[in-house]
Amino acid sequence: MSLCTILIPTHRHQYLSRSIRYFQQFDFPIVYCDSSDQAWSERLPGNIQYLHCPKLNFAQKILFALQKIGTPYVTLCADDDFLNENALHEGLSQLEMKPRLTAAVGRTLAFDDIEPDKFYQIGSNAPWPEVEGECEDNLKNYMSNYHQILWSLFRKDILQTAMNMVDKAKFENDNFIELVISTLCAGNGGIAMLDDWWEAREITTLQQHWGQRNRTISFEYLADSTSKEDVSRFLEIIDAELGVGCGRLVLGAYAKEAPKGGASFVRKLISPFIPVCLKRSRLARKRFYVDEKWLRNIRKVYV
Repeated sequence: MSLCTILIPTHRHQYLSRSIRYFQQFDFPIVYCDSSDQAWSERLPGNIQYLHCPKLNFAQKILFALQKIGTPYVTLCADDDFLNENALHEGLSQLEMKPRLTAAVGRTLAFDDIEPDKFYQIGSNAPWPEVEGECEDNLKNYMSNYHQILWSLFRKDILQTAMNMVDKAKFENDNFIELVISTLCAGNGGIAMLDDWWEAREITTLQQHWGQRNRTISFEYLADSTSKEDVSRFLEIIDAELGVGCGRLVLGAYAKEAPKGGASFVRKLISPFIPVCLKRSRLARKRFYVDEKWLRNIRKVYV
């Protein structure tokens, strides 16, 4: 029996065919939870389950799917992303060896959907922050060196707790969804930060992500009167879960490092270029490699 289920929330059928073609080769059970009005009607491979949950928001459809999942670990993956199965196995090994940790995530590649044989590194080459200590240290270190954690491997119970908190809070700014998840994971035990390529994402869809559609949680945003209700909700639920003062600690550290605008953020993300013909990436000296088989499997779904 598998320890982990890959959960793919969706509301965009234009991505489902290629996503299903890609994930049908995985040894993990796959669950798609689809909140679009029209149900997906095409035949599904044996390792894939489809849940139709029309009109549910993001947190609600995750909670709906988690009720159907029996594995102790759940990996969230976007419907337009390509998870690296080898990295997922490594993440599971880390969480099994270190039961105190709540989540695992690695490095991210991006690719051009027009030229899918070209891959780019997302983020810097900087060493990962230390997020395997005590609550406040983890929060300071992670929020001061932030890396997206929405599309990661989680212990099912921590993901369920985070989604329940998000559902009850009803944030206007969707960027608080990921901030709640990352805060709970870092504060409740820590995060395994892997020097492995975790996933590949389309460059074009990076600019359509809700992190770009919603206002960045910066100091300017926190001082704006229109953000008052979201900020108050965040402080209330985080302090209730982790202790008084943790919410302010998180917002202060995160806002200090907040990117200044969507366009510059995307430019930063897609540098430097990584040729896929190399068996090792330019980061080989840091001991993470480009898996040629993984990249070939991604390119296949575009043929």
